Amino acid sequence: MSNSITTTTTLTKIRGLSVKILKALKEGPKTTIELGLELEVKGNYLRPYLYNLRRYGLVEKSSLLWTIVKEREDIIENIININKEKERVKVSKRTSEKRVKEEKQLLKEEQLRGAFECFLKQKKYEVIVVDIARKFFEHYLKTGAKFVIFGTPEEMESFFGYSREEIGKAIRKLTNERVAYKWKYSSEIKIALYGEFVENIKSLVNKDEL
Repeated sequence: MSNSITTTTTLTKIRGLSVKILKALKEGPKTTIELGLELEVKGNYLRPYLYNLRRYGLVEKSSLLWTIVKEREDIIENIININKEKERVKVSKRTSEKRVKEEKQLLKEEQLRGAFECFLKQKKYEVIVVDIARKFFEHYLKTGAKFVIFGTPEEMESFFGYSREEIGKAIRKLTNERVAYKWKYSSEIKIALYGEFVENIKSLVNKDEL
């Protein structure tokens, strides 16, 4: 039998594909080709890992078959459990980081929404103008897009919940205030927030953070 594992340091070096090989061989002897097919790895890539595991005294080869070294089954189980725990910690960390990122994004949205509502309150727009501006800003917060393209006037009416005449009147008011504008090309209608307006709202949030 080849050299056996004698240190914890060596144990921790066995990970990734090596652990997958050990798991596969725990189920029974396999050839290099069979392992490659099961793990979806080419034989030439797999062999160095198998030879390292044999050098560590964890696997052996008889004829064409690779097998687990019986005397090392406890060590192999320990290696698998160590890597399982490492993977669990990684997943937990990724989940935690994702949650923190989502919470930061939600906080940013609330701050931008608050700054936008302050802007609306100062302007004292008519209800319809407020509704349309708010609906459009919410779209920006959720998608990050400063514009919406409508294929038909009916789509635009459905989005805002007002008639095209009412929307047109409200957008003209918002255009005069450099908040939003409407652009028509062929049959498409594009309504967009001015980039400068969005940056001004962001600057209000940034000032509050200082």
